[in-house]
Amino acid sequence: MKMKWVIMALLLVVGAGSAVWWLALRPAPGPREFVTPPEGVVNNFFIALSEGAYSQAYGYLATPYRQAHTLGEFVDAMRPIWDNVASITIQIGTPLIEGDVARVEVTVRATPRPGAGPDRASFQGVLRLVREGPRGAWWLDDIPGNER
Repeated sequence: MKMKWVIMALLLVVGAGSAVWWLALRPAPGPREFVTPPEGVVNNFFIALSEGAYSQAYGYLATPYRQAHTLGEFVDAMRPIWDNVASITIQIGTPLIEGDVARVEVTVRATPRPGAGPDRASFQGVLRLVREGPRGAWWLDDIPGNER
């Protein structure tokens, strides 16, 4: 009977020691590589615009657009449209992905602030996104209203 308790105590010590060793010496998890899917980029872009976060919205645009247009130009173009928006609803379709290009159908319905004049922010169409960079992140290739 005494031997049974000694064996149980040894097993408990070995088990606890193994658990401490595993917790202390296991490799730390690396950074998670999370890439926002195309429909998430479209959603985040329009939410940023509706909240007046123009710098954040500009950050969702692909390199060629950002090379051709400064943040100031982007803000100057977007502010007259989006500063008058009280709220938006967004409907986003399933993206069609072909290699490094995605197309996402989107409908944005904007509700203007009272007395703001006509709605110029609502949009319905297909947006093109491209995959760029070492992580393969998705970026809007152009902004709504620009003709390709």
